[in-house]
Amino acid sequence: MSTTTMASRSSTLTRPPPGTKLKIPRPQQCTALFEAMLGALRECISITESDIANLKLSLDNVHNLSGTSQGKAYDLDK
Repeated sequence: MSTTTMASRSSTLTRPPPGTKLKIPRPQQCTALFEAMLGALRECISITESDIANLKLSLDNVHNLSGTSQGKAYDLDK
């Protein structure tokens, strides 16, 4: 590729076409969006951990109840 072609190509890549609105970077908006998503993910994780704890507790209760009923059946068989 010749140097004139490269020069003309690079100038077309850096300049937007006429009538195109330039986008201005907004780092504060990006930071706010990131922090909002981070907060939502933390809340989701917290809710999931709470659900897991409740399920473990209910599973323990089921095991305790089944163990108690098996003990009662054993006592009746004596």
